[in-house]
Amino acid sequence: MKFLTPLLLICSLAASEVTRAQPLVSPPAPVSNPTEAASGLALASPWLRDGWDDGLAEVAEYDLQQFRYGNLHPGSAVMIAVRESMDAQRRVKATPAAAAAAAAAAAAAAAATTVPVLKLHWTRNFQTGVYRYDQSSFQLVRRANGIPLRWLITSQEWCGAAGKSWVNGGPLRVSSYFDGHGDVEQPLTLGDNAVPADSLWWWARAWVAAGAKPMDLRLVPSQIEARCVDPTPVPASITSKVGQMRDPLGSSEIPVVHVTVQHGTFTDRLTIAADARHALLRWQQADGSILVLRDLRRFDYWAKHDPTDRPTGP
Repeated sequence: MKFLTPLLLICSLAASEVTRAQPLVSPPAPVSNPTEAASGLALASPWLRDGWDDGLAEVAEYDLQQFRYGNLHPGSAVMIAVRESMDAQRRVKATPAAAAAAAAAAAAAAAATTVPVLKLHWTRNFQTGVYRYDQSSFQLVRRANGIPLRWLITSQEWCGAAGKSWVNGGPLRVSSYFDGHGDVEQPLTLGDNAVPADSLWWWARAWVAAGAKPMDLRLVPSQIEARCVDPTPVPASITSKVGQMRDPLGSSEIPVVHVTVQHGTFTDRLTIAADARHALLRWQQADGSILVLRDLRRFDYWAKHDPTDRPTGP
C-alpha cells in the first residue's frame, strides 16, 4: 500500500495536466490593423537580417545591479533573440501550421499572411529586501527595418502584478494593481523617428551593425513598470566611439564600440562587441542600473525542458 500512494499522486498530477490543457480554445477573429501602417524609426541593418536563419536562438545572460528605492539591488537578466514568423493580422507568433500554409501558398498570399520578425525578449529579476521583482519586455520586430509590431510588458512582485500591451498603430493598454492605473489606455505613436528605451539592448546593436552614424531620434521612456508611465517620445541622440575592453567571457582585450544615448539629462551607455554578432557586453542604464554579460549561447532552448536539462552547479 505504501507504494500505491506515490503512484496515485503521479496519476493525479497527470490528470491535472490534462485538465489544465482542456480549456484551450480556438484563436479569436483576426484584428484589422495592417502592418503596413506601423510607424517607427526604420533601420536597414545586417544584424536584423543575417545570422538568424539557423533556427537557433541567441541567449545572453547578465549579472544585474538594479536601481530601486535609492539603492542598487542584485539580480540577473536574460536577453533572447530568435527569428519567427508573425501572423500579420493577429500580431502574434504564427503557429507552425500557419507558417507552413503560408510557405505553401503563392508568394503574394504568403507575404500577406505572415511577416518575418525577430522575437526579442528581455527578462530581469532582482531582490529588494525580502521580496523579488520579475519583469519582462517582449517584442516582435520586423526584420526588414527593425520597427516593433507587437510589445508586451509584465511586472510582478509581492505587492501585485501588471501587464501592458501595444500593437503598433494602437494605444498602449495598461492593466495594473496600482490605484488609478487599473485599466488605462495611453496614446503611443512612434512616428518616423522614435524607438522605445526598452529596445536599446537590441536596437543599439542593429545601429552599430548599420554603421553607427550619429543621429537624432526620439526615445519612448522605459515602460517596464507596474504603473502608468508617460509614453510620449522625448528628443534623444546616439553617438559612438571605438575602444578596447576586457572580454567579460574571457581574459583578453577585445575591440568594442561604446554607444552613448543622451535623452534630456539622462544617459544610457552601452558597450557592444565589434565582431560580426555585436554582442551587448555592458549596459549602464539611465537610472544607474548596470548589466554585465555573464554567458552567451546559441541553442534551441525551447527543446531543453526536461529535468535532465536543468543547469547544474552552486
